[in-house]
Amino acid sequence: MKKFMLLFFVLFFSALLPCSATADFKRTKVAVLDFQLKGQEHDNADMGKIVAEWLINALVKDGRFEVIDRGLLKKALEDENLGVDSLADKTSVKKLGELLGVKVVISGSVMKLQNFMVVNARIIDVESASIITAETVKSTTAIQLEELVEQMAEKIIKVFPLTGYIVFRDNNRVTIDLGARAGVKNGMQFIAYKEGDVIKHPKTGEVLDVKSIQTGILEIDIVKEKTSDGMILKENETGSVEYGQLVKSVLKSSQPISEDRQPAVYKEPAERPISKPSEPSVHRKPEPRKPSSDVEYKLSEIDPIIKKVEQLKATGNVQWEVKYKQMLQQLKAIYAQYPSSPFVYYYYAKVYVSVDDIRRADKSLEKALYYDSKFKEALILKGDINYDYGKKIPLTAFRGISKRNKLGIISQEAYEAAANIEQDNNSKAMLYFKIGNVYAELSDSKERAEQYWQKAVSIAPQSEAAQLAYKKLRK
Repeated sequence: MKKFMLLFFVLFFSALLPCSATADFKRTKVAVLDFQLKGQEHDNADMGKIVAEWLINALVKDGRFEVIDRGLLKKALEDENLGVDSLADKTSVKKLGELLGVKVVISGSVMKLQNFMVVNARIIDVESASIITAETVKSTTAIQLEELVEQMAEKIIKVFPLTGYIVFRDNNRVTIDLGARAGVKNGMQFIAYKEGDVIKHPKTGEVLDVKSIQTGILEIDIVKEKTSDGMILKENETGSVEYGQLVKSVLKSSQPISEDRQPAVYKEPAERPISKPSEPSVHRKPEPRKPSSDVEYKLSEIDPIIKKVEQLKATGNVQWEVKYKQMLQQLKAIYAQYPSSPFVYYYYAKVYVSVDDIRRADKSLEKALYYDSKFKEALILKGDINYDYGKKIPLTAFRGISKRNKLGIISQEAYEAAANIEQDNNSKAMLYFKIGNVYAELSDSKERAEQYWQKAVSIAPQSEAAQLAYKKLRK
């Protein structure tokens, strides 16, 4: 009898725990159809299958999707006499969903038009047969298409947020029941929320919805197989983020953590410590500007290859050399058309930075700034690479001044020039934060460092830079 009662209590209290805390994460089941070929004749008749395969690899790599085997998908389509075109019909989509147990179908096309190719992807909800979202990428060459399709996959993934539960809280730290197996990565942010009022139909009494009340924002910094740990970046009220609450992944925001917790000027911290995000590397290349001309559009296609080279080089894959040479060939062709464009030299610098060739990168930036002295992105990159290089070298004499100091001056002047051009206060605050770091780490001038960190806090008290500067000032 005692054993029976013990078993009863174990089962009873287990039922009270959130389901996700005791069960394995369930991946979203999707089916990716071969992409249709449209437009002019394609050089490769299997291009639609190749694009679908690239997309599948990217989705599987993320960890949160279960993609139906292509052979099984093909058989199901043949057995039900379904073609890609017929899946626009609601009944056909539902039938495919029931057969394979999928919630989402991804289809699309590869279109060739004169000098470029366009890939269109549609994400279809099986239940409603409606398009959840659509993505498009365009490339002038087939070589870059794989990187662009990977970028497309990243956008598709963001449509499907991860949801789970808080399973532990200790001070400003929490644990959630989602880990690497579910696709969680370091730096991901989650909204924590609790269920509020139930919304019922006034006539039928049917439950239509349950309100969600946001309680805070979390940022993950430790990822395990089935769980992840992180810090609380924001709480609506002290202690409002609790065990058992729901969490949902969101895009990382550069907006303020909380208005009432960001001081306009530096002051001593409150009794309860304020949670701050981990400080990013100052060596952070500026985001590519949106193409506004033909040369910028052509150059923007190099961005995904730069990213690929950095990934390959970081993992020791020698294929980075092939991609690197490919980028240089592309730049050479663009340079032949636009020999005096500052954007071309700026991209040469970005390519050199991707393989740690700082000397050539710096020379390329000098040329970019020769043609446009107010090229903000070039100034920021010049500041970044000199700051980063300066941190790596020892304190040695160099013409009466330490080499670190010399690089610090170059970096500080570049950031200052960029700040004078920048109109957005949040971005300007980040530049001031970087200048403060340069003074603190390369010039050993704490007073000047504090002045610039203070400027970052004052000019944009709700910005990410202000949070980071405030953290420095507190120390």
